Amino acid sequence: MSTENDAKQADQALDATDAVTPAAPQAVTPTPGAQLRQARESKGLTVAQIAKETMLTARYLTALEADDYEALPGSTFVRGYLRRYAPLVGLSANTLVAEFDGIWQARNLAAAPLIDAQVHALQQERVASRRGNRRASMFARTAYHLSLTRLLSLGSALLLIVLLVASFFWNDAADPVTPSESTSAAELNLDASSIEPTAEAPIDSLPAESVEPLPNATDAESGAAINSIEASAEGNSSAANTAVGSEANAQGATITPPVAEPSATSAANVPVVQSTPEPAEAAEPTPPSIDTLSFTFTGKSWISVRDATGQELVYGLKNAGQAVTVSGQPPFAINIGSVRDTQMSRNGTPVNLKPYTRGEIASFRLGR
Repeated sequence: MSTENDAKQADQALDATDAVTPAAPQAVTPTPGAQLRQARESKGLTVAQIAKETMLTARYLTALEADDYEALPGSTFVRGYLRRYAPLVGLSANTLVAEFDGIWQARNLAAAPLIDAQVHALQQERVASRRGNRRASMFARTAYHLSLTRLLSLGSALLLIVLLVASFFWNDAADPVTPSESTSAAELNLDASSIEPTAEAPIDSLPAESVEPLPNATDAESGAAINSIEASAEGNSSAANTAVGSEANAQGATITPPVAEPSATSAANVPVVQSTPEPAEAAEPTPPSIDTLSFTFTGKSWISVRDATGQELVYGLKNAGQAVTVSGQPPFAINIGSVRDTQMSRNGTPVNLKPYTRGEIASFRLGR
């Protein structure tokens, strides 16, 4: 029994020792920027010397050593900077790039919930604004319909009043038909058959020398009517009607007024149809110009090209010996990571990149 008790006491003592003994601290791996700074200082190099060798600015190198990736152009550029810097201080470029990728990925994962929350908040704001806009639009539409109905009613009433007033003045301004005009029109419509014969003078009252045998009454009446119509049409009836002149005068044949000749003003009142010139055909729009850009790489270089429409023509890291040709609408937004390893031409004409270069990077806009 004593042996078993001793064993139990020994086990309890070991457990207590394990609980009291603190765990050994885990080694913390320095960041890529810290490794570069330590290696540079151990070799006795300055930031200016590294900037001269890598063709990078001192500001970019300081941000790289401080792991301030927000101050650098982007993850692709950071990888290129690490590959240039690491060999100068005796470090492995692949190792530093892999460590940077892990840090970059972890940072993006940590920022994802915050981004999701911001996106959700923006969506809620948009939904609320849409509801408010919908209500405001509904109120505005209702007010518009009411105002439109009132305007239509008022316009209809005004139009009715104008029509009534215009019809009143139109009736007053119309000329009435005079009795003389109606009488002359009735006389113009008389036919030869409507002429009534008048009483003939007694033959006994006429002088003997003037008495001549007359035709019967019917022939005399017909002759008088014919003579009166010919006299009204030709205007020279005095010589042709000497034999029956007295009887024709007694009957009072109607004289037809002369027909009015068409005046010159009637021709002037005819509307003149004017020929309208046909509209000229609209000029067709000029199609946008398309330029061709060619890139040749003698070393590794990152490149990004966008045209005027915002389309991304090329994007990514290119290796030595590669050639890229793209076409698009100018102007172009161009970013080149390594100018010394990149040659560019536009429509077959070489483009000088020196005016756009800062350090080893060229970021510029190529116009028309």
